Amino acid sequence: MKSFLRRHLKKLLYLLGIFCFIVLLLYLFPPSIHGKIAKIRKMQKQATSPFVDFVFDQRENQLPELDEDATYEEEIVYQRRKYTPHAYYPFSFDANQYLKVLNKLKMEDDYVIDYLYQATFSGGHPVLYARRKGDAKIENPKDGYSRKFGRISDSYIERVKTDDSKEGFIQLATLYLIGGQFYQFWHSNYNDLKIISRIPPQTEFSENEVTVTLVTFTKWGGYYLRKIKFNRLFPHKILSEERKQLISYSCGITF
Repeated sequence: MKSFLRRHLKKLLYLLGIFCFIVLLLYLFPPSIHGKIAKIRKMQKQATSPFVDFVFDQRENQLPELDEDATYEEEIVYQRRKYTPHAYYPFSFDANQYLKVLNKLKMEDDYVIDYLYQATFSGGHPVLYARRKGDAKIENPKDGYSRKFGRISDSYIERVKTDDSKEGFIQLATLYLIGGQFYQFWHSNYNDLKIISRIPPQTEFSENEVTVTLVTFTKWGGYYLRKIKFNRLFPHKILSEERKQLISYSCGITF
């Protein structure tokens, strides 16, 4: 072993030096998506912070005790207000701000990004969808969201256009992965996915498809290599997703 090290010490030091140099370059000059994600996170935090304060203030201080003679219907309403007060928050976050940061993306003509709030006894989160500018907002999941869009919120991505560049599809994958991480409450915070943007995302183009590969992290699982395949031509439908765990990690917390 010692003789091996002596023979290859220079080569090992050379490779180590190259590795350290690459790491330093990525730290000093991270991929452009790194700064864009930081701006998106700032937007999301500015929206979420007063929201969380409102929820706890209303839950602890503003809800009177239920009258002993209350009807069953009144009790149901009371329980909903007690455990999902965020359903009554005056939402003001504009998800279309994302496209000012993700400058290789734009909405299909006459469409905007909107959201309804999915509130339950165990948490709450926004559900993104694409809305025609002249159409009324969907205020409640029972008002036809499932009938129009299905059970998942990914369909709005098909109304978002890229400029057919590498950066454009990286931005589309970014929007898809973290676009809904605002106004999250309680159990919905299991969705804490972070894109490790200092590791340059990779893109692979073919005539009809584009695959974006990037590294993500969650406190409830660890580091993952994720591959998202989009239709190259608009609409950019998500064709498939792959997820491979690289390093296992668990924070040990259960909400």
